[in-house]
Amino acid sequence: MPQSSKSLQGKRVLIVEDDPNSARLFTDLLHTKGTIITHVNNGIDAIRHINLDICDLVILDLRLPGENGFVVTEQIKQKPDLPPAVIVVSAFADKQNRMRAFQAGADAFFSKPVNLKEFLLVASNFAGNSYRQRCYATLQHLNTIQEEVVHRPGHGTEVKEICTALAGFYNIKEESLLLLEQAALLHDLGKIAALEGKSHSKIGAEIIETSGYSKNASLLVLYHHDFPETFGLAEPTKTLVQVIQIAERVMEIYNKSPQVLEDDLRNELLPQPVANYIRSSLL
Repeated sequence: MPQSSKSLQGKRVLIVEDDPNSARLFTDLLHTKGTIITHVNNGIDAIRHINLDICDLVILDLRLPGENGFVVTEQIKQKPDLPPAVIVVSAFADKQNRMRAFQAGADAFFSKPVNLKEFLLVASNFAGNSYRQRCYATLQHLNTIQEEVVHRPGHGTEVKEICTALAGFYNIKEESLLLLEQAALLHDLGKIAALEGKSHSKIGAEIIETSGYSKNASLLVLYHHDFPETFGLAEPTKTLVQVIQIAERVMEIYNKSPQVLEDDLRNELLPQPVANYIRSSLL
C-alpha cells in the first residue's frame, strides 16, 4: 500500500462543500484510501462539527452558505487545543483570496479543478502528522497499562460498548458518538496516577486535557461518576455525559444491585426504554 494510503487510513476528514459534485468527488477519492468522511454543506455546521474535537483534516470551500470559508478557517484555528489542518479548495483562486485564506490560517490552497494526485499527497501528509491522533494513541497506551495495574483489562472497552449500545436511545449522531466512545475507553485513565485528595476522574481529565487531545473528552471523563448531575453542561456534551454515567453504572452498580436500577427509574433518572434495554440485554 502506498505511504499516502497508509497515512489516510482511519483518519477523520470533514468535507465542507455546498456543491454536490465537488463533495462527491472528494468523498469518493478519500473513501478509497480508508478515511472516515463527514460532509456538511455550510459554514455554521462546519464550526459546530469542529467544536466536537474529532477531525484530523478539513477540506473547505470558500463560498459557503451561513459562514464563508475564511470565517470557518479562523474559527478552527482559534481553538484552544490542537486544531486540524485546513485545506482550502476553491474556484476563486486569485491572489487576494489565497492571501486571505492563508491569513485566516489555512494550511494549503488548491484551485478547482484539482490535481488529484497532488491533493492526495498533501492531504496524506497533513493527516499522517495529526498530533491529535498521536495524543490519542499515547492515551490509549497509558490506559492499557492502567487497566493491567488494577487488574481490570478491557474495562474501558466494555464501557465503550455499552455507550455505543445506548447511543441510539439518545439520538447521538456519528460525530458525537466518536467522542463518546473515545472518552468511554479512557474514563478510568486517572487511576494510573492516584493522588491523595484528588479523584481519579479529575486526574484522568487533567491528563487528557494537558495532552492537547480534547477538552470535551476530558469533560466526559471528569463527570463520569457524578450521576446524575451534569453541572450545567451545554448540549450535546450534557447528553454524552449522561450516557457514559449510565454505562459506568451498568458495570459498577446495576450488575451487582439490580434494585438500584429500579430506584433510578422510579426517580426519573433513566428513561423507561433505556431501563428496559438494560434489563433485557446488559444485566
